[in-house]
Amino acid sequence: MKHMIRQLLRDLGYDIQKTPQVGKDKPNKTKGHIIEMLGPSGVGKTTLYNRALVKYKKDWYTSRQLRALVEFDNEFIKFDSTPLKEIYSILLKNKAINVWESNRSLEEKYRRLKYMIDEVAVDRIASSQWLSRGVLSDNGLTHNFGEEIIALEDKLEKKELTSISKEGMQAFFRFRSIISVTASTEYIKYNLKKRNLELKKTGSANNPNNYYRTIGKNYLEDYILSIFEENRTMVEVAKKYGAGVLTIDVETEQMKVVEEKITDFIEQSLIRQSIYNKRGE
Repeated sequence: MKHMIRQLLRDLGYDIQKTPQVGKDKPNKTKGHIIEMLGPSGVGKTTLYNRALVKYKKDWYTSRQLRALVEFDNEFIKFDSTPLKEIYSILLKNKAINVWESNRSLEEKYRRLKYMIDEVAVDRIASSQWLSRGVLSDNGLTHNFGEEIIALEDKLEKKELTSISKEGMQAFFRFRSIISVTASTEYIKYNLKKRNLELKKTGSANNPNNYYRTIGKNYLEDYILSIFEENRTMVEVAKKYGAGVLTIDVETEQMKVVEEKITDFIEQSLIRQSIYNKRGE
């Protein structure tokens, strides 16, 4: 087991002395870039993500790999005095308040907060220059902290924040590209119902991600519509600060066309990153 963990760390460019560095892999053009997926549960993000991994796993790390690294040892993670530090701090603080004021059980609140803290740690690693490759995520901060990012932007526009500048927000979004996945509410409700039935068969119906049960079938449509509204605002904010955005309707578009769009989008995102890098030299 220890050998497997050490090998994973080497693959990630992390040596045994806990010093984050580019390992045996040579840095490639994806380094420092983050590709995230945005969309409500049940829309098909995971399915799309798994298909993308078949093509891109050699050039990108996955958020799952980085999460394993964080779980193994997070002492090396340093939130230095970059513009991102204050953004991370505000997002975590507001997420903690939102989770604590929710109707979740104490156990679920703990799991949720732990997951979100790890997500920020993963983002910090991904946005740094420690890794030799970029990161491909099946969700990411724009998905998990959408409400908090939108609230932060609103306060920034109203000039109620002095600790964060528009340049800081640009630093947060500059090397981030978002694939926004959409479909009809009926399509998503069908998928959530199907997931509920599958979880029941395995005795896992109480899974907190089983939204068909936790939200209730009578309230699913309102929930889905509210997420879509949040996502639309999130996309506007992301575009404003320089992030690349691709919107895909998985219900109406053929998978071959979707995969071609993702390929073109990722290539364009890397070209955009290369331009930013040259400007920064």
